Amino acid sequence: MKLLTIDIGSYIQPDVLLKLTEMGIEHHDLVHIFDRSNMEAKYRDDPLEELLDRELRTPYDAVFTTNFYPVIARVCHRKGIRYIAWSYDSPMNLPRTDELEHPTNFLFVFDRAEWKKYRDLGLDSVYHLPLAVNCDRLDLYRPQPGQFDTDVSLVGNLYESTLPVLKGSMTPYQSGYIDAVVQAQMQVYGLWFAEQALPQELLDGINAHYKELSSTAMQISRAQLAFSVAQHITHVERIALLRLMKQAGMQVDLYTMPLSEQEEQLLQGIRVHPPISYGENMPLLFKSSRINLNPTLKAIGSGIPLRALDIVGCGGFLLTSWQPEIAEHFIDGEEVVMYTDIADAVEKAVFYMKHEDLRRKIAENGYQRARSDFRYEDRLREIFRIAGCL
Repeated sequence: MKLLTIDIGSYIQPDVLLKLTEMGIEHHDLVHIFDRSNMEAKYRDDPLEELLDRELRTPYDAVFTTNFYPVIARVCHRKGIRYIAWSYDSPMNLPRTDELEHPTNFLFVFDRAEWKKYRDLGLDSVYHLPLAVNCDRLDLYRPQPGQFDTDVSLVGNLYESTLPVLKGSMTPYQSGYIDAVVQAQMQVYGLWFAEQALPQELLDGINAHYKELSSTAMQISRAQLAFSVAQHITHVERIALLRLMKQAGMQVDLYTMPLSEQEEQLLQGIRVHPPISYGENMPLLFKSSRINLNPTLKAIGSGIPLRALDIVGCGGFLLTSWQPEIAEHFIDGEEVVMYTDIADAVEKAVFYMKHEDLRRKIAENGYQRARSDFRYEDRLREIFRIAGCL
């Protein structure tokens, strides 16, 4: 089998390439700079199309990327070659699905809820497959004493949302309806229903009101509004978790993008750091933190996020929000610890800070589960089997 792999700045690309080599699969890696700030560039990227047109004059069995790029799907369909994409982002937030319909596509998503959404649209080229972790690589990292030591750490964005701005231009009824959806969704873990709770009549009314205020006003889709709700809830929950962990007497470290003034005020007393490098320092942090937090983005309906696997793959203790697929693959209280609300998370963090031996045992069990059940080799073989390459 001969693959053309395209690196567009993916976290998991180095592990994928390493495992392809170990599996004896021939691959040629192209590197392309992609403008992540411009969603439309995923659909139209002339330099990338020209690059692919030239490269695909050489016969390949398939083109492989981590995450899905409609422009690549279009070129592969035109050339009659399989396009395999394995997404570690969820939701993918594609504004339209036309390029998902090509029969040459084989798209793998880690969130079963997102897979079901696309299958319900009749897209039979989308498959569900959990992510993987390279424990062999992570085993190589050895933190120095005191280098990243902390009680509780969180790596990730705070997801400051556009929802307050969007609500500011809504009618009182529309804004109140959104508030009710937010409050209901905040009470539920492991089920993302906010998008279904936004009826088309509400969207039509919001967009009509925006147009009344300005003829050039943006028009928002249900998916866009729902994702803004997800970001807002995640933002509120992450700040609350960090504040309450600190108030419970734990040392808390946050690695994230620059904070707003308001966030800085809310997170006083918490040690805030710039984003941490994925390749080396992040594993060192996970190995050094007594508790690694994983408050999953609300829009991930059921799946196991990459961050959760990164933590357990390092042998770190994972305290995560409850997710159906985490509950399917890991034993709660024995391999990971899950919480069902913020108070539950703080209570469990306090408990495990006082029970060192139990915490270490759970972390070791989680690591062994990751090593046995989440290998890249197994996932890649399944991908190529489904795509008809093996």
